[in-house]
Amino acid sequence: MPVLSGAQVLDICRSDPGLSNIPIIVMTQEEEAERDPLTGLYSGDFFFEYIRQIEQYNDAPMDAIVIDIEHFHLINEIFGRDEGDRILKKVASLIESELKDGFGIACRLSADTFFIYHSCPEDHMAFANRMIAEMDSLYRAPAKIRIRIGINKDVDRNDTCEQ
Repeated sequence: MPVLSGAQVLDICRSDPGLSNIPIIVMTQEEEAERDPLTGLYSGDFFFEYIRQIEQYNDAPMDAIVIDIEHFHLINEIFGRDEGDRILKKVASLIESELKDGFGIACRLSADTFFIYHSCPEDHMAFANRMIAEMDSLYRAPAKIRIRIGINKDVDRNDTCEQ
């Protein structure tokens, strides 16, 4: 957490004759722009920026995971937005619990797509199975929630993070 706010830094610079002639560019960043307001996960833009920073300072192998809720628009249409939001929050919660076991970050890239970038655990199948079991427990057939999970083990650092 910063010790001084941006306004306090500007006040100090204005009042100090040695600093008052230095041009200052003020940029603000709102928490809402960095995080998805519904799930609390990172937004896509910040996610990719943080990946670039991680890759710059971390040589450990990292995995990229994509999670997609199939036909999510139908969930919203049939059960309503509140129910769709409940499912998205559940997926985000499962992702956050997965990240507690290692180093990494996650984002909600679009309405029904999530990205995870984290240190390589022993087995992603356990996470995938937990995710599937949790989604299955939300509804019974024929209204099952189907998810697709793609895993790229030990990401090639020569690729751009968006790839």
